[in-house]
Amino acid sequence: MPIIEQLINTLMMKGQNNGKMQMAVRIVAPAFEIIHLLTNQNPIQILVDAIDNTGPQEDSTRIGSQGTVPELALVEQVAEAAEAHSGVACNHWAMGGKGVINLAKALIAACEGPSNKTFKFLYELDQPLKAKIEKIALEMYGAQGVSYSEEAKSQIAAYGKQGFGGFLIYMAKTHLSLSHDPKLKGFTFPIRMIKMSAGAGFLYSIVGEM
Repeated sequence: MPIIEQLINTLMMKGQNNGKMQMAVRIVAPAFEIIHLLTNQNPIQILVDAIDNTGPQEDSTRIGSQGTVPELALVEQVAEAAEAHSGVACNHWAMGGKGVINLAKALIAACEGPSNKTFKFLYELDQPLKAKIEKIALEMYGAQGVSYSEEAKSQIAAYGKQGFGGFLIYMAKTHLSLSHDPKLKGFTFPIRMIKMSAGAGFLYSIVGEM
């Protein structure tokens, strides 16, 4: 349908032979499924309604090379139709920090909203490093257990002794799956080594062959 093609074209990355069409389709198709599940309505009709609500279509004011006002409003409307807290356009690529001020304000508002009164972190900062890693692997990724290389074990012990045990934990792993296989459950999560970004205040686990 032309309207779907236009949405996909709007989302596509610039450049040649970069898989931009497939990437855009992978964004739009799941979004439509979510909209249908949450609203029990035709997602295409919701998209049409969103376009109707974006304001005067003759306003095609271009914002740098980021797009036009109606295009940005369309993306924001689709986000809100999918029950996101809000949809906010940003142009940090051109303006640096100033380009994400509105996004930061929207994020703060979402964090302070009534729906987050029951929010809690996955782990406490004062938990041991291994406990944090295993909390992420088992509860977020669905692993059955975690294995540590000898190097990772010695690094965990050293960071703890040096007073970095209260740092946040990040995972450096493949982006293609929660594991290496989307159908895999009950797997062992292999930690190969632990590195530190002291200035940022976090440790990151190198998972598998990443």
